[in-house]
Amino acid sequence: MQCLSSVMLRVSFLLVFILFGCTEKSASPEKVVHYQPEVINPNYTGALVEPHSQAILVWGSDGAIQRSTDARTWEFVGTPTTAQLNEIVSGGDALVAVGEQGTVLRSVDQGKAWNKISADTTANLKALIYSSEHKRWFAVGTGSTVLRSDDGQHWQKIELGKGLAMLDIEAIFVSPKSQRLFIGGSRGLFGFSDDGGVNWQVMQLDLDTPLSGFYAFNDVVVATSAYGKLLVSRDEGSNWQLIETDGQAFFNDGVFDSAANVFLLASHNGKILRTADNAETWQLIDAPFHGAANYLGNVVIDKQKNVLRAFGHYGTHLISRDAGLTWESQTQHMQTPFEEVLVLEDEKSYVAFGRGGLLATSNDRGDHWQNHRMQLDIYWRNALVSSQGTWLVAGELGYMLRSTDQGKNWQLLNIAYTDPMTPPTYRALIEEPQSNTLIAAGPTGTIVRSTDDGVSWTEVHYTPFNEAEAFTDLLMDSTHHQLIAVEADGRHYLSKDQGKTWVASPLTTQRKFWHGSVLMRAQESVVLITGQAGVAARSLDGGQTWQAIDTNTIADLFGSYADQHHQQLFLLGAGGTLLRSRDDGQSWQAIALPTQSDLRRMTMDPNNKALLAFGGDGTILRSSNAGDSWQAMDSGTTQELRDAVVEPDTNNLLLTGRDGKVIRSTNGGISWETLPTHTTSHFRSLTTDPKTGAVLAVGERIVRID
Repeated sequence: MQCLSSVMLRVSFLLVFILFGCTEKSASPEKVVHYQPEVINPNYTGALVEPHSQAILVWGSDGAIQRSTDARTWEFVGTPTTAQLNEIVSGGDALVAVGEQGTVLRSVDQGKAWNKISADTTANLKALIYSSEHKRWFAVGTGSTVLRSDDGQHWQKIELGKGLAMLDIEAIFVSPKSQRLFIGGSRGLFGFSDDGGVNWQVMQLDLDTPLSGFYAFNDVVVATSAYGKLLVSRDEGSNWQLIETDGQAFFNDGVFDSAANVFLLASHNGKILRTADNAETWQLIDAPFHGAANYLGNVVIDKQKNVLRAFGHYGTHLISRDAGLTWESQTQHMQTPFEEVLVLEDEKSYVAFGRGGLLATSNDRGDHWQNHRMQLDIYWRNALVSSQGTWLVAGELGYMLRSTDQGKNWQLLNIAYTDPMTPPTYRALIEEPQSNTLIAAGPTGTIVRSTDDGVSWTEVHYTPFNEAEAFTDLLMDSTHHQLIAVEADGRHYLSKDQGKTWVASPLTTQRKFWHGSVLMRAQESVVLITGQAGVAARSLDGGQTWQAIDTNTIADLFGSYADQHHQQLFLLGAGGTLLRSRDDGQSWQAIALPTQSDLRRMTMDPNNKALLAFGGDGTILRSSNAGDSWQAMDSGTTQELRDAVVEPDTNNLLLTGRDGKVIRSTNGGISWETLPTHTTSHFRSLTTDPKTGAVLAVGERIVRID
């Protein structure tokens, strides 16, 4: 009997282990998808032509580089950084890039691939040069940083002296006449070296503004500063003369027209500073573009047409036929913010770039432009892949994008708003499943609708701006075949005809509604909406009538979740608030949680039906027993998590949030890995393409992950 008891005990333990394992085990997919991200709309700040291959490189924020060999087709080059790249320079057989957070990258294949180089610094490296005379690289940046390298791989920090650590170095320059090295920085910091950067003489000039750039022509060196100030030296920087011009100007670019013996500086406020007598006298010239004093990025010399051209924001294109004395506006159809224009070898092909991914080319010296990437410099709140495979993104200022090639190229849609001066900020974008109608809504009081897969949109509801109507969510009740537009102040609307017409379905409240969800059954449904200071309401008739709910909390409730599998409802909110209802929202139970962080949303793992609540501080809570108890999971991030989707093919969970985070779990939410996004900008929404498996994350950036 003792032996039998022992055997039975072992069998019992085995059964417990098996049952426990079946409860907790997730259906781990065999397939693990690996992604390559592309940032669609970084801010481009610089460009060059690689001298060996003539490839064009454009760079900027998010560690982003675009590369082209023909100025027609462009390739996003992934780099091992998300930092802002401030400069790329060619020298010897290599390219070197520098940027924020001490970033140094190096390429030996004309910019096709990049390696990250350790420079033992966290400084923001603002400028970079290669001295062909000394065969040496120099990078400068914040904290009085000066770095030197003979090969671009091994870097040495140069100590400039005590008391300079709080000063930043903005510019470095090699004099073409003497090969003297110059550095300039904050509060008039100036230095020079005559031995290839081994030893430096550093001083602070009598200047309260920074030295931001150096230019040389004839026997003159010009150092630009802020607020219209510049310095002139005629002895290679040994002595300087202060010149004060327009007290508002910040100089962006300088160019010397040797044929006319004229030096010009372009400024941010639509003015051009000019000298025609080797910096003895200066003229400050107004250069308005159709009457507006726009930001001027740079001035280029058009030798073939014997004119000067200035480019800047809002499509600014100015021409001077008299060596910069007078300027005339050129007709432009592109009202885009050129940061700068790069002139190619044939001197008639131009590449323009700017914020929000702007990338354009011209084959006729800037008279006509072809947009390769439009400016998408706004906040994008919603993303959706339609049932027909079209990608759509909606954001602020009434902007909506459409792509039919999985996000490779985007079209900005032209939507006719009743009041174009107060366009909506879209907060919701959905597809009605029966008719495949697309609907978007947001403040101020606007609902738009598309019946042709997003090609064209019609405004079907509008409330004037002064009435402050703000739609915060769109809900679909498939049981009643109705759509609900949730409005912040309880002025909800209902549609029974796939969004063609909308009728008011108000609920009086002093608190704001932010989010909603729908619990579906075969013959009935529960529509739940929630928001500020514990407010919640439900509807049992698809949003026609509303019943206020007592949630027994004054916490802000940021989200709701309809658990179809367990037929229960959840409310999530501030300070780790989690409420559950098992009676269709009539009564609510507060659930104790191991967190005080805000909770935003909830999702369910499709493989094992585990519930996951997530939100602030990277918090992820997991329940394997329908929400009775919760465990904190390590998300690998401290950033707020905002949205969740299921990965196509694998049914893995994907979450996104601030700081460019997209994280994935392959075991039902127990552990998480960070996916590459090539950005640290904040995301708001995430969607996937079920046909291709691609992922789209939107917010401060639009990132295609394929």
